[in-house]
Amino acid sequence: SVSAVVVDKHGVLWASAPTKCIYAITLSPATVKQVDIQGLSEIEKNQGFAHMLVDRDNYLWLSTGSSVVRCLYDGTLLRVVDYYILSGVMDIQQANDGTIWIANFTNTLYSVTPGEKMLHPRQVYNGYTFIPSLLPLHNGGILIAAFNQKLLLMNTASKKTSEITISPDDRKACIRRSAFIPVKAFEDTKGQVWIGTVSNGLIKYTPKTNRSEHVAGISCSDISSMEEDNQ
Repeated sequence: SVSAVVVDKHGVLWASAPTKCIYAITLSPATVKQVDIQGLSEIEKNQGFAHMLVDRDNYLWLSTGSSVVRCLYDGTLLRVVDYYILSGVMDIQQANDGTIWIANFTNTLYSVTPGEKMLHPRQVYNGYTFIPSLLPLHNGGILIAAFNQKLLLMNTASKKTSEITISPDDRKACIRRSAFIPVKAFEDTKGQVWIGTVSNGLIKYTPKTNRSEHVAGISCSDISSMEEDNQ
């Protein structure tokens, strides 16, 4: 099975497996190559790579069970350029200003600003929660979706967050089972936000009207990911 897939600036598709494998896939010519990572211990490689990101400078970010690394591909190997100790990573995204934001199994986000190598923590929720999904929006903000919490909108310039308040009726219609457990958020070309959840299927949030609705007609109540087609 595949844990994560990303495409770099040269059209190489990177795929990670739950084991220590990272694959580089090209379409022209059609090749699949297993790529080793120089600078990671075998223990970390064996933890697998659950999350990947290609940043604007074409570096590949990977999360293991206990770390986050920034890698550079030299055509043969992935070489670790920067190494950060951080466990339980659930998402890695890049804001419009180039800052890397990392969410994990806590109420805190971690950021790496361009030109720096420090990991900066920033608590965004009070009490127990975890943050499975970060969504860089077309307007430059970041939507934060956490376990059983209100959605947050971060202003990436000020780093301040504000709550997105959903009406009780909309929340009741969307959260039909258990608690709100987001998995993946996606913004379409119309600016609508789609949130895949555990047990509550797919939720559509429209910022212009501040309304949320449950999307009917999907056979599975667990939604892991989504993409928009060309239509």
